[in-house]
Amino acid sequence: MRFEWYIAQKKYAVETTQSIDLSIAINCNTKQGPKAWYIDGPSKTPVRLGDWIGSVANGGSVNFYDLNLNPHAHGTHTESLGHISPNEEPVEGIFSEFFFEALVVSIPVETDDRVISRLLLQERLAKVNMDFWPQGPRALILRTLPNSPEKLAMNYDHKGWPYLSSDAAKFIAELGIEHLLIDTPSVDPEKDQGALLAHKAFWQWPENPRSKATITEFIYVPDRVQDGPYLLEMQTAAIVNDATFSRPLIYALQAM
Repeated sequence: MRFEWYIAQKKYAVETTQSIDLSIAINCNTKQGPKAWYIDGPSKTPVRLGDWIGSVANGGSVNFYDLNLNPHAHGTHTESLGHISPNEEPVEGIFSEFFFEALVVSIPVETDDRVISRLLLQERLAKVNMDFWPQGPRALILRTLPNSPEKLAMNYDHKGWPYLSSDAAKFIAELGIEHLLIDTPSVDPEKDQGALLAHKAFWQWPENPRSKATITEFIYVPDRVQDGPYLLEMQTAAIVNDATFSRPLIYALQAM
């Protein structure tokens, strides 16, 4: 399928058969995939009901497994304000539309503290076409550099991943970004004594809560994706929780 429309009086097209998947698959058989927050990897076990077992390989009529997964720890997931709010504000119900104007921006992070500052973010944004979208991008996709394929299966426990300063997260909110995506387990540092300053700054909590804004973590942006504008499609599992597994897809924009 092909979509065509005008952006700033120029015609562009998107081929839906050429989506680029930014999610990381979870494999409960091999327990491969990224992991964080000091819990075991994902697993699955066949249901047993008396003599019946939900495993064809073990004599059952069908495969019927219980899965043990945690969206925050085991893969690509999208969070709502409910992640830091005392109120139940799940991801489910936030999205009434699923396509968004987006920018992919690469951030080199090689300092000892690995913080993404406001200044560093501003410098990198200056290298992409922020004005491509007439009303500004609604989604920001951050790829940290170096971008090793090891991200697809890394155990992040005690690794100290790159993270956003609270000022950088505040700046992103001030830009009007509704949906923030990043390739680390969290926008905050691994160990911050529960401060969650970047989460709070992006959601403007508690002064001016942005209940329709989301944070998606544990993505992977392939090297073949160049920095710049894309169309983002957000797919989220229909689970009533502060975080749910998700599959963000991006589409390259083809000038006509």
